This record gives sequence, C-alpha cells and structure tokens, in this order.
Amino acid sequence: MLLLWKEGGNMQELKPTSKENAKKSIIAIGQELIKRADDITNDLKFVSNIEINANLTPDEITNFDIKKKYTAIYEGEGGK
Repeated sequence: MLLLWKEGGNMQELKPTSKENAKKSIIAIGQELIKRADDITNDLKFVSNIEINANLTPDEITNFDIKKKYTAIYEGEGGK
C-alpha cells in the first residue's frame, strides 16, 4: 500500500528520509490501519492471526502489508 502525506492542499509521496518524515510515515500507517480496522477484522471465524508488516527505508515510499492467516478445518462426510 502506497502512503501519501497531505500537506495543505498538496499530496506528497511519503519517504522516510528524515526524522520528521519517518515520524509522519509511522503516523500515516497508524491512520490507515484505523481507517481499515473494520475491513481487516471482517470475518475472523477461521483467522489464526493477522500480520502487519511495514518497511521504512529512505529509498522507498512508505508502504505496508496486511496478511491474514487462516486455519483449515476439514469436515468429514455428513458435516461432522
């Protein structure tokens, strides 16, 4: 997921090249997670864990991934 920072009326790509931009990157990730919390937690019946990975590097635009890992359940014949 690509993160952008809104400064006034302008949208800028967010690269953590300074302490201030690193701080903005962390805040932006938190804000995105909060916005998507309902979607992320939708249908958790067979989810064994939710993994959130973020990479903050000076050469790349800030991005993060959300992975859900599901538990497989085998139901034999007759649904038992």
